[in-house]
Formats: sequence, C-alpha cells, structure tokens
Amino acid sequence: MRIGKILVNAIYISSIPLLAAMFISFPLGGYTFFSANLPTTLPTKPLPTSLPLFFFGQLFYVPLPFKASLGEAFLAFWVLYLALFSISLLGPKKNLIQAIKSLKEEGPSAIYSNTALLLSVVFPILVLGLTTMEDVLNRVGLPVGHLPEVDPRENFFLLSYSPLIEEFGFRVSLIGLAAGIIGWRLGAVSYTHLTLPTN
Repeated sequence: MRIGKILVNAIYISSIPLLAAMFISFPLGGYTFFSANLPTTLPTKPLPTSLPLFFFGQLFYVPLPFKASLGEAFLAFWVLYLALFSISLLGPKKNLIQAIKSLKEEGPSAIYSNTALLLSVVFPILVLGLTTMEDVLNRVGLPVGHLPEVDPRENFFLLSYSPLIEEFGFRVSLIGLAAGIIGWRLGAVSYTHLTLPTN
C-alpha cells in the first residue's frame, strides 16, 4: 500500500513537468530548425530523390514521387507529431486531467487510461535504462559508438524521420504481422465458440 502511494506521488511530481517540456519542445524545435542563426544547410535545400525505408527489417530506398525541401518535410513531420501528441492527451479511456485525478482512486494502474500519462512514466525509465546500458557497455570495453557527424539541420530532419522508419519497418511489419496472425487466430477461435452449438 505504501509503495503504491509512493508511485502515485512520483507520477504526480514527474508527469506534469515532463509533459510540459514535451509540449514546449514543439515550438522550440520548430524555431530552432528554421532559425537563421543556425549556420548550416538552409531549410530550402531539396530532399534527396529517395529516402530510406525499412520493411521487415530490410533497408530499401524509396524514390520520392514529388519534390520538397528539408523545411517542408520537417514541417509535415512537425504537424504530424503535434497532432499525435494532442490525441494522446485525450485518451484512450480518459483525458489527461481525468487520468491524473483518478490516480488517487485507482492507484498506479490509472496511467493506462491515458496515453500521454503513460508516456510520461515510461519515457524516463527507458532513457535511464538505455543510458545506463550504454555506460556499462563502454566501461567493459564494448563501445556503443556514435552517429556520424553530419550537418546539424540535416541531422535534425533525420531524427524527425527516424521514428516513422522504425514504426513501419519493425513494429508495423514484423510485430504487426505477428500480432495480426495471433489476433486472427484468437478471433477465429472465439467466433467458432460463439457460432457452433454446444452439447
């Protein structure tokens, strides 16, 4: 019981500032990308003729059927992520305010009622875990390495593009296919039990 109260208080203390920082990152990131004070490639630089895409873990280069600049592509991603973040504040079961209020009644399980609240709890744990793992590997002589140095604005764009590659290339294709097969099998079994008469 005491551990549950500690978890609830920790969620209270950490979730709101973290979500506020995530929200602030949208205008701050947009300003940084388009700022003229960034002495790098201009946002008007055209995109390459093809972009990398993972499908079932394999890398492909997909030709673009249109012409666009780095700035236009970044703005499209920016709007998409802002829309997804806004949607996460509303559900799936309760909006953010309702989910935070229900923490006292339902305990830590209330974080599953709102995607943004769940994100604010899971995100720091993942970052801390990955940072600790990287530090341990470096200490035992297995350096993780770093991304190659590229133009900061192009790197900004690639960081905005990489979540879509990961989601489509691994979660949608690999995990999504497995989940779809399992769901179809379970659905078929459930449907059979519902439709066939029992003795």
